[in-house]
Amino acid sequence: MADATSELPEGIIAVVNLRQPVVRGEQKIASIMLRQANGTVLSGISLFDLMRMDTNEIVKILPRISEPPLTVAEAKLLSGPDLFEIGQELSAFLLL
Repeated sequence: MADATSELPEGIIAVVNLRQPVVRGEQKIASIMLRQANGTVLSGISLFDLMRMDTNEIVKILPRISEPPLTVAEAKLLSGPDLFEIGQELSAFLLL
């Protein structure tokens, strides 16, 4: 998770350090940035389910807001603790 005192780039709501990096070929993605979601990005997403940290909603929105962009298949392979941390960040964003 991003240090609360550090400054994030504009439009980025959080940086999540993955406990289990995503492996894409020879590349390992050890952290992802989460961009702020607008109405277009949230289209088709249940805000209630996202707030409840529903895994299906997290997996659905993650490719739209992650940097580097993860595929749905990669999002589905994230570890439970990583999905939980991402869900916490997304829930916090919705409460702001």
